[in-house]
Amino acid sequence: MGYQSSFSITAKLHTLPPGIKDAKVDLNYIQAALKDVVSGESFFIRNNQICTDSDAVWYDEKEDLTKLSLSLPGILLTCIRHGEESGDVACTYYFNGKNQRAVMTFSEFNETE
Repeated sequence: MGYQSSFSITAKLHTLPPGIKDAKVDLNYIQAALKDVVSGESFFIRNNQICTDSDAVWYDEKEDLTKLSLSLPGILLTCIRHGEESGDVACTYYFNGKNQRAVMTFSEFNETE
């Protein structure tokens, strides 16, 4: 057993190919493609997101989703991971074979509020 987390992935059409308009992302297609890339985890669709159970142990998220994003040109994948320890949350973006970890910031104290 390893460190358990839950993952939720959203997909947004970020760049439309020339000549295409009003296109939609097919989550069923992306879910099937994800199952081909990732072994040992199951994925389901809930509330327009592709999710894992809360006990997922997916150490290769970055490599797997970077690879998947190469096969989905123009689609921005956003993966939010909630770890088993309180406050352990991460968000990573995947687009055309690249990834970027989101930086969470906190605002300064505002004594007028």
